[in-house]
Amino acid sequence: MAKASCAPTSRREPILALVLSFLLPGLGQIYNGDTNRGILFVIGTLMAWLLTSVCIGIFIFLGLWVYAMYDAYLTAEKINRGIRYY
Repeated sequence: MAKASCAPTSRREPILALVLSFLLPGLGQIYNGDTNRGILFVIGTLMAWLLTSVCIGIFIFLGLWVYAMYDAYLTAEKINRGIRYY
């Protein structure tokens, strides 16, 4: 009987990380293995979404959303180049 490997693959797809963060900010970070940062993005985005009744909430929400996509893409690129910082 063959044993299944539990070791995670080190290669990440930057476009997939970006799309996941587009769907839910923080999901791309979780995909990249940076769970704590991903959870912070999810919580921050939910808090900003709750503040959308106040005008500034929408800008915070949009800023977090765009930054989460950018961060997820760059982190996946760094992982693929062998640069890990977490």
